[in-house]
Amino acid sequence: MLLKKLDQSGKWVKDVILEKHPQTEVEGKLVNDPLYRVEPYAGGLYWPKFDFETGTWVEALTQEEIDMIVNTPQEPTEFEALKSQMSTMEEAINFMLINNL
Repeated sequence: MLLKKLDQSGKWVKDVILEKHPQTEVEGKLVNDPLYRVEPYAGGLYWPKFDFETGTWVEALTQEEIDMIVNTPQEPTEFEALKSQMSTMEEAINFMLINNL
């Protein structure tokens, strides 16, 4: 079974595959460990956090942290860099052909 492993605050740590739900003892009874959840979290969360009070997934990051992720410039991929170089070379070749160089 696929479970979501959480830290003590409810933040998602990693997905794990286990044969059965881990158990923990509460008031002398074995119960499913609440730090392993079966509930899927909604898409669009940057860092899912399980709210134990409401039983729902919420966003663990602040809006400021999300803005930093969204607004961080991305390095061009190797393909994008090669495409740019190729375009520059094509422009140079066209210039040379047009000007008989």
